[in-house]
Amino acid sequence: MVERSWGPLSEKARVLLIESGLKKKYYFYAMEYATDCMNLLGGSESNKMEPGQAPDATLGLNYDFGLLVPFGSTTTLTTKSSAKNADVPKEGVMLGLNQSGKG
Repeated sequence: MVERSWGPLSEKARVLLIESGLKKKYYFYAMEYATDCMNLLGGSESNKMEPGQAPDATLGLNYDFGLLVPFGSTTTLTTKSSAKNADVPKEGVMLGLNQSGKG
């Protein structure tokens, strides 16, 4: 069953790369983000327990959909400067969701 998902996931990853303008070397991150989106939002036939429902919802995993932003969008991270102990903004690119936390 999992193999059946590779085609649609790969297609979604390619679309994410094209729309974001990022290079092919970010394909892994695009695949991971496409998988996260499908698990959060549904849109696949992979959920055999509750057809039509997003897999994460079936598992009781609740996420804030406001955290979803376009793949490859620019972002600003705030880090602490060790020298001055002050907030320092850093520009970055969003490549996926935080897999070890809540967002």
